[in-house]
Amino acid sequence: MERETDEQLAPPEILWFWESLARRVGESDDGWLEPKGCGLGDRFMLALGEAGAPAVMVAIEPDQKGSDGLSGRNVEIVTRTVSTGGRRQRVIRLTCREPRLRQVFAELVASIHRRMCQGRSGQSAVRDAVMDFRRLLDGGAGEAISREIAAGLAGELMLLRDLVKLDPGGWSAWEGPLGGEHDFHRNGRSFEVKTSTRRAATTVEIHGIRQLDPPPNGLHLVHQTLVPDPGGEISVLALVEALHQEVSDPASLSERLLAVDYSNLSASRWEAHRFSAGPRRFFEVDSDFPRLTPDRLARGALDPGIDSITFSLRLDAVVKWEVPRDESDKILRGFVHA
Repeated sequence: MERETDEQLAPPEILWFWESLARRVGESDDGWLEPKGCGLGDRFMLALGEAGAPAVMVAIEPDQKGSDGLSGRNVEIVTRTVSTGGRRQRVIRLTCREPRLRQVFAELVASIHRRMCQGRSGQSAVRDAVMDFRRLLDGGAGEAISREIAAGLAGELMLLRDLVKLDPGGWSAWEGPLGGEHDFHRNGRSFEVKTSTRRAATTVEIHGIRQLDPPPNGLHLVHQTLVPDPGGEISVLALVEALHQEVSDPASLSERLLAVDYSNLSASRWEAHRFSAGPRRFFEVDSDFPRLTPDRLARGALDPGIDSITFSLRLDAVVKWEVPRDESDKILRGFVHA
């Protein structure tokens, strides 16, 4: 009951494996599947726990620290010794206790698999992935998402969607979730996205003195208008679902989304806000563009004790830098294919 795959596992594939295993062994935990990918073999095995609960077993070395302190309210994490392939093997076993977190647990398991495919040991892959997911696994539904935050993420995902249509690997240019200086960066070019929820927005907020500091091959400030509309076609959930069908690496995209507090568990909070799309404007940020950057400070940097600066940029003051709308597709193509 094994399925061949040469790529990292995405959450939907992991869910499919668990369903396949359930059909084979019912509600027993006597069997497991060994997804073939990245040469992991029996170092990574999907299993079922009590009453068919989804589980995964990750092999660790005999002298490695096990799962001490990793278990949470919704995920049980224990160290066990199992027999596989005629030999005894020490494993960390993770089991999802909460049925409603099945999809989120699949994201956690995909994150572990991805780390192992990148050469990480089973022990470190489990530890780091669990720490990244702990807040979501133990935090439940969480607090409400504000309209402004939802619009901001939707504006970035709309641009990401257009990049991915040109190149399925374009998702990797989305560096904002990784703490990049700009929201998107590729081949020395950057996009910084600002989203407004008013039809006639007059300003955008610039965070920090490097946000409008161009990389070697240029920077465009992108202003997206999203009008709040309960019946609108634009939502974070809809954009994420579309992107997962189009990107070259859905598992890695899920990790970036997790970094901005989006997962299947939190999807309903984001879906509380829907929008209708307004215009998108591109502005070329050159040396004369109105901005506050390190080279315009007397000391070349902020004074000691000042951590950051936020300033408002008037859109009517940068009209001369606006790119004609019929050239926006050319800008996107140049970003992807340069």
